Amino acid sequence: MINFYQLKAKTLRSGHVGERELDLLCEELYAESRLDFEIAEFLASIRREARSVCAAFELLFVDVVALNTLVDGAISADGAAWLRKLLVTNGPATEADKKLLWELKRKTKTVCPEFRQLYEECVG
Repeated sequence: MINFYQLKAKTLRSGHVGERELDLLCEELYAESRLDFEIAEFLASIRREARSVCAAFELLFVDVVALNTLVDGAISADGAAWLRKLLVTNGPATEADKKLLWELKRKTKTVCPEFRQLYEECVG
């Protein structure tokens, strides 16, 4: 079982998430064989606290969020509510959050009104 506190401390030791830190994260996360909501929220907390993250970390984060929100190419109202909580409860959406929402919208076939509203509020 992942010790999130220890893994986060190791990952953020330098304040930056680069390739080495990403390798450490992936080794631990994939050993669990799950990329669920808890993992997405854990990655979001690292993303918020890090001074910077590498592009590969952002790709991992987008993939994990997409796995948890896209069902048959659609984002449900529940998925949109979870995204709102994940991205904007700690303040306004960042540029990285806007890119994430854009990427999710790009991957969807249909979006619910709740996601459309979140997207418009954050991205415009």
